Amino acid sequence: IVIVAINPAKQLGNTRDAQRRSDILTLYKAVNEYIIDNGFVPPVITSTLTPICNTGVNGIGATTCLDVVDLSLLVPTYVSSIPRDPQATSTAGYLIARVGSNIYIEAPGTEVGFTSQSGYSSTTPVIAFIGHLPSGHYPSAVSSGNNGGGGETSWTCGSALIDIRDSRSYTTVLIGSQCWMQENINVGTMIAGSNDQGTSPSSIDKYCYNDDEGNCTTYGGLYQWGQAMEGSVSPGIQGICPTSWHIPTHDEFTTLERSLCTSGTCTSDFPYDGTQGWRGTDEGTTLRDMAGLFKTKLAGIRYNIGGAFYTLGSDGFLWTSSQNDSYSAWHRHVDSSYTSVYRSPDDTAYGFSVRCLKD
Repeated sequence: IVIVAINPAKQLGNTRDAQRRSDILTLYKAVNEYIIDNGFVPPVITSTLTPICNTGVNGIGATTCLDVVDLSLLVPTYVSSIPRDPQATSTAGYLIARVGSNIYIEAPGTEVGFTSQSGYSSTTPVIAFIGHLPSGHYPSAVSSGNNGGGGETSWTCGSALIDIRDSRSYTTVLIGSQCWMQENINVGTMIAGSNDQGTSPSSIDKYCYNDDEGNCTTYGGLYQWGQAMEGSVSPGIQGICPTSWHIPTHDEFTTLERSLCTSGTCTSDFPYDGTQGWRGTDEGTTLRDMAGLFKTKLAGIRYNIGGAFYTLGSDGFLWTSSQNDSYSAWHRHVDSSYTSVYRSPDDTAYGFSVRCLKD
């Protein structure tokens, strides 16, 4: 006679853990499909391991997802509903984070113990099950931080650039041998024009003309040179641009001007030196042509003294990453009343627009 002792609690725990395995597989497949289709990680997923919202209801029974990750953007295209831990009471019972190029999904409620599919060995009782998206499951553009950079082979200039920091999309254009953003960058948090900006790369300040966020949406942000460069003085640095893009140097702007020049005297019109003033013939008109290639937006200026705003719709100022001295840096200026392009150093306390150039 053989007597088999069955532990009902363990059997039920095994069943629930099997459901947790299945749920995590469902979640990370849905996230991965979203990434493949959209070119970026769902922006609600941060580097902090955070509970997933229970289909629009948070821990206090409200109808919004406060202090939790709302993955409802996956429903119903990528998953019919957000899976829920068998014993969850408020949130979905699972946690999610993005760490480097990987997505981690954790089930802190596991009961019996198993080895996770990502290679993490767990002992009984299991503290957490971690589902892992290895970098090979990512479009390389996403793992590098943006769509259109970092060695992503399928991306070509002219496709949309997705800035993964805020999921904003920018059009791009190939001019000569250079790949440019076709819009002024709009990244960071608006501060009043009366205040100076910082230089932090993690907390970027921006000015919006007349302190109106809508103007940043239309024209892009305005930045003091120190913030645009994030405190650096190195020409060609990334600064506030997305990964694999950078703030163009004085010489790179000169290359752009020569690419657009048709005068027959382009070399002398746009020399690679410190020549200042209005240069060229009709290149300014070409640069600001909204039906053309570069589409300079006449975003105006935040003045260096007092922080007032001027000349929206009539002037466009663009920083270069080339410093002139400790108080000034080179810029480009196009004006609705001039056909040529103005170049000179200017006070780094001004708020100018920024265009990014592909590395």
